[in-house]
Amino acid sequence: MSAHERLTQVATRRQVMIQRFSGSQAAEAQRTLARLRVDIVARLSEEPTSFQQSRLNALIISIDELALKAFNDITVDTLDSAIDLFDQEIDFSARMIDDVTKAGTVIVSPDSAQLRAALINSTMGMTNFDATMSEALETFGKSKTIEIKRIINDGVITGDTTPQISRRVSELMQTKQRREVDTLVRTVLNHTANQARSDLYDANEDILDGYIWVSTLDVRTSHVCQARDLKEFQKGGPLPPAHWKCRSTTIPNVKSEFTLVKLSGVRSQRGSSGARTTDSKVSYGQWLKKQSTGFQDQALGPERAGLFRSGKIKIEQFVDMQGNTLSLESLKASIPSAFD
Repeated sequence: MSAHERLTQVATRRQVMIQRFSGSQAAEAQRTLARLRVDIVARLSEEPTSFQQSRLNALIISIDELALKAFNDITVDTLDSAIDLFDQEIDFSARMIDDVTKAGTVIVSPDSAQLRAALINSTMGMTNFDATMSEALETFGKSKTIEIKRIINDGVITGDTTPQISRRVSELMQTKQRREVDTLVRTVLNHTANQARSDLYDANEDILDGYIWVSTLDVRTSHVCQARDLKEFQKGGPLPPAHWKCRSTTIPNVKSEFTLVKLSGVRSQRGSSGARTTDSKVSYGQWLKKQSTGFQDQALGPERAGLFRSGKIKIEQFVDMQGNTLSLESLKASIPSAFD
């Protein structure tokens, strides 16, 4: 077994821990959002049952103040958690490389203090989304505030009562916005972990030959992450997250002259037979071929699964170079023989 297989096992387990940590931080952000909802409903309750247009300006100012504080709290808490995770992940990744390299190999740990400012302003680089962490958090707060105020404004215009407006605001914040803040925090923290690893890889280019993408082996994995699993990339290549709520990670591609021999590794998987482990060198496409027809249909969609089972299209051909899922029409145009 190779160092890559051992690293895949270690990184997969680490990613589970990162997802749990991200989930706990997302839950805290949801609690902040819930407190904001209570404050807004309480502020709305101060208004007459039949809302007066003349009071709207004062109310909107109050909503802006409440929302600004709450979303600022979410931003500060998330960025604080990101910085803590960043430092931890650089240390972990250095130990991960040290575990598979020969004695005497020097692992350089970059000065994380110098990289923290760069982290906050690092581009998340997801498909069709090109913003920094701080920009993503700021934009989220502004857009969610606008959504809340729009409901209030629309309610006033249509003559809704204050209790009706309150119910609509509560519904928005308890459903759509609650899901969205969970997605945002999880994605920011996965970006943080992968940025830390990337910075460590850059500091150890003499013993590394780029990095390897590692995706999650289950039915929820996106098409782009299915396609990139166990693919090798060089510096400047794509990094997770590939999309919102991405769970993928990377491992260093250690040059053979620096690696130990007789290493082994497995990776977790949840296929049609439930939770199991499989050899770390098995890619998503290889693993999916062994799953049931129903599972394949769920993972790819019935049409793509049929093409995959036929062997006429490889799993990495379902996306373009930027990670966008290709439509069936585009696939037919680029690979007409697969549809014969």
